[in-house]
Amino acid sequence: ITKTINDLPDDKCSPEQRKYYTRSQLINMPIHQSTELKNLTDISIDSEADVYHFNFHGYSGSFFLFQYNKPRLTKYDKELKIELSNFGIHDNYKIITITTPDGTIYSFGGANASEVSKIAAPSIAQIELNQTAFYLYEIRNPIGDIVTFEYQNKPITEKISYSQEYIKDLYANPPHSDCYLTGRRDNLIPQRATNIYYESKPVLKEIKCNRDESKIDFQKYNYGNQLNRFYLNDIVYYLNETTIFKSV
Repeated sequence: ITKTINDLPDDKCSPEQRKYYTRSQLINMPIHQSTELKNLTDISIDSEADVYHFNFHGYSGSFFLFQYNKPRLTKYDKELKIELSNFGIHDNYKIITITTPDGTIYSFGGANASEVSKIAAPSIAQIELNQTAFYLYEIRNPIGDIVTFEYQNKPITEKISYSQEYIKDLYANPPHSDCYLTGRRDNLIPQRATNIYYESKPVLKEIKCNRDESKIDFQKYNYGNQLNRFYLNDIVYYLNETTIFKSV
């Protein structure tokens, strides 16, 4: 599951910070509510919903977080139950569980199965880490079978996104002083500049099931520490902790 962050991260915002309007609501908003429109440019207000995209085991679609962070499907081919919860005491990490029509539960994310990014912006300096991808870590079917996916996290710092926001001062005459300083004449005033960096990426380490002691081990090596990357060396299928059935 991947998450596209629009404006501020939804799961880190209070209900008072989240203000969403449809296009028709904005167009037809009475003039006496113009202050409300101006408030949408406030750098502490989240005016766009984040979008989550999923694609697993024949299911695909997208959803966003509605009131009280309740997931709401926007594009899908089958009815699914989606829940968002905290990972134990680690409030910085969320778990997404998706229950399919046959009762199988797929769990994604948490502290050990998430791609983590850091947003650097003046107004949200207090927000350190944000999950931008949730990896599958468990499949649980109705009869008790459990398949678990274990990951190894490798710290990495890599800039992946930059954005600059502007607002237009319709009442500036002559143009706003900032426009003179930057050589602009269109009354566009720079606002929040946002940088997004990768902070960690999980790499699949092991797959196992609760039915027996067998497991699939993904053996890796580091090709140069300066690259800070794992490279796959072998895939080993163990019948138990010590007996190898096959290696490729």
